[in-house]
Amino acid sequence: MGLQKMCRKSKNMKFVRCMAGLVSLAVICIFSSMSTAASGSASSYEYRLKATFIYQFVNFIYGWKFEQEKDEDNKGEEKTIVLGIIGKDPFGEAFKPLAEKTAKERKIEVKRFEGFSKLKSRDEEIAVHPQIDQLKKCDILFVCSSEQKYIDKILSPIRNERVLTIADTEGFLEKGGIINFIIEKSKVRFEINVEGARRAKLTIRSKLLRLATDVIMEDEVEDE
Repeated sequence: MGLQKMCRKSKNMKFVRCMAGLVSLAVICIFSSMSTAASGSASSYEYRLKATFIYQFVNFIYGWKFEQEKDEDNKGEEKTIVLGIIGKDPFGEAFKPLAEKTAKERKIEVKRFEGFSKLKSRDEEIAVHPQIDQLKKCDILFVCSSEQKYIDKILSPIRNERVLTIADTEGFLEKGGIINFIIEKSKVRFEINVEGARRAKLTIRSKLLRLATDVIMEDEVEDE
C-alpha cells in the first residue's frame, strides 16, 4: 500500500471515529432524561451520564498535554488520559463501564484528590492544595460540588495549564472553569466557557459548542 493511500486511509478512519463520537454525543443529549424507570437511582444514573459525556468530550477538544508530547516522551509507559476528581466524589462506579474504552486511543485513568472542604475541616491553614503538582498533571479535573466555596483556590494555580476543568456547580464558568453540567428539563446538559478553554490553551470544536446549552465568551477572571 502506497504512502499516499495509507495517509488517506488514516484520515478517513479519524473522520469516521469523529463522526461516530459526534453521533454518540448527540444521542446522549437527546436521551439523557433523568427518569429513574430503568436506572435504580436518579443520582447514580445522572453521574453515569456525566461520565459518558466526559469520555466523549475528549474527542472534540484539541491541545491536550499528550498531544504536545513527542513520540519518545514517556516511552514504555501506558498511554492514558488522567481524570482527576477533587472533593466528595459523586461518581461512585460510574466510570467502571468505560474502563476498557478508549478516547483518542487512550484509556481514562481516574485519580481522586481530597478537596479543600475536607482539608479545612482539620483546621489546617492551606493556601495551595498539597497535591497541586499532581493536579497540574491531570488532563481533566472534575471539581465536585463539595468544593463550591473553594473554586477559586482550586482553579487559580491551574487556569493556565492544559487541564480541562469540569464541574456541575453554579457560577463555575464565571470563575474560569471550562465546562459545567446543568440539569435542564430533567435532562443532563452542559455549558462552555470559551475564554477558560483559551486560557488553558485548549481548542473546543464547533460541533461540541453547538451542542452546549450556553456558550460564554468571557468570564470574571483577569489574565495574569
